[in-house]
Amino acid sequence: GWDRSRVDVIYLGTDDNFVAAIPPRDPAADGPLRLLYAGAFGRRKGCDILQAALARLDDVDWHLTICGAVEADMAADAPALLNDPRVDYRGVVAFAALARQMAAADVFVFPTLAEGSARVIFEALAAGCYIVTTPNAGSIVRDGEHGALVPPADVDSLVAALRAAAADRARLAATGAANAALVAREYPQSAYGARLDALYDRLI
Repeated sequence: GWDRSRVDVIYLGTDDNFVAAIPPRDPAADGPLRLLYAGAFGRRKGCDILQAALARLDDVDWHLTICGAVEADMAADAPALLNDPRVDYRGVVAFAALARQMAAADVFVFPTLAEGSARVIFEALAAGCYIVTTPNAGSIVRDGEHGALVPPADVDSLVAALRAAAADRARLAATGAANAALVAREYPQSAYGARLDALYDRLI
């Protein structure tokens, strides 16, 4: 209920070491739509919604890579997705390996229900991914500009967003390149400190 003029938001952005580990992007392929999910694999992150959406995406040739530990609340349901031959489950990976996975993905999909501000989205933007996420991710992603925003816990909308992404690979590549340029320009590690200093100066 606070007046927005009294609230300042400074995004943490990307870590220099992570950005340095991002390899050149793999060229767009004519094969499966390359999806990536990274983070704890649980219901708060919308992973049950992702599983339900992919089950309905039979008209799209897709491949999903998952990086992150399966949380207890998804353990009973996770095998249904993890055992799908179109899914590559990597478990917890080091940041250099995650950077490689992001550079190899067309779409970073993150249908989370609740975050502060998910840094993993900035990392995916920096790696040149098209982003499909929710407003609840607390990110800079704008619908139609950096990817697609879908309502949280909305399977239909997630299916539609992934289907639309698969239908236009050239748009994914162009959006991803613009995303990487934006993060390099506006959200490097140094920008966080500079913006925080500026905020303190203004408040003082």
